[in-house]
Amino acid sequence: SSMLSPAVAWWTVSRLLDRGTYLLDSGGSVKLAQHYLAAACQLEASNAAAHFALARLLQTRTSNVQGASAAYQRVLELDGEHTGAMCNYGLLLHTPPLRQWDDAEDLYERVLALEPKNPKALANYGLLQSVREDGKGSTTSADFLFDEAVGGSGRDPERKY
Repeated sequence: SSMLSPAVAWWTVSRLLDRGTYLLDSGGSVKLAQHYLAAACQLEASNAAAHFALARLLQTRTSNVQGASAAYQRVLELDGEHTGAMCNYGLLLHTPPLRQWDDAEDLYERVLALEPKNPKALANYGLLQSVREDGKGSTTSADFLFDEAVGGSGRDPERKY
């Protein structure tokens, strides 16, 4: 059979992931980055980092919202405490076309339960509070969250957003 040995597979996946991530972060070819990252995910289906990189690519460099959603869900199946995936997926969920505000809020709450001072979660949650159109948003909460995201102002630490 043409199965790769575990060592070769690991090396191959890490190279594909490195190349794909480099292209993603440097503004290189989207097509090539997607090719590398999808191949890494296929070779090692349990690699959360590969799925996270693919999700980021699909979210930020393509209009494939469903693909990005599926990739973030896969990351969270593999690593239920991946705060980067929760923050990015939350942002994807609460912006058009999805507008799934409650689901996004749940993700930000999960991040903040793990990392109460996570600046990305606080900033994204603040954005959610200011853009949601279901009557549950609050400019007071948004202001508080944005303030916390940039370091807070020494307010009562027990206060909840």
